[in-house]
Amino acid sequence: MRDQELVNALRRLKVETGSLACLGCGHEHNCGVSGCAIINEAVARITMLDESFGEGSVLKMAAAVLETTPEELLQSTRFQAGDTVWVLMRDEDDVPCDIGGYMFLAFAGTAVIVTAFIGDHDDLDGTLAYHIEETAVNFDSDLSVFPIPDCYAAREDAQAALDAVASRESQLKEKRKS
Repeated sequence: MRDQELVNALRRLKVETGSLACLGCGHEHNCGVSGCAIINEAVARITMLDESFGEGSVLKMAAAVLETTPEELLQSTRFQAGDTVWVLMRDEDDVPCDIGGYMFLAFAGTAVIVTAFIGDHDDLDGTLAYHIEETAVNFDSDLSVFPIPDCYAAREDAQAALDAVASRESQLKEKRKS
């Protein structure tokens, strides 16, 4: 039973105060008017816990610990190893200038580790085997690391983010001219 369902059930139950279910707990105080004191306290505490530790609050706390935003943290849960990730590519001034598709491998802190799609390796196992061999033979492998906010599950979302940056850059240039 979810918290809200429990709270609702307790609220319905409190109207039965004075019935045989109520044997006089010692906490009564106008139970006939206000409902069962214990049930009222349970409702208050569960409601407080839900407000303090509900999904939104937990997400905010987790994001703060990881030094990111709740939106970025939610975005990071969209990827599974082997998925295609669309990344905002940045120029030497750290301004997004293009998008690129990569194979997602893992999260590390506030970043994602990806690899380019390699030859005919379009599956995770084949790609990992390639990187294992490259590491063993050449002591090298081509993996890239990008910040979570620059990564998108859909190409369209990455393109929209790039377009938004371009629009902001254009507006800044216009302001500088005037």
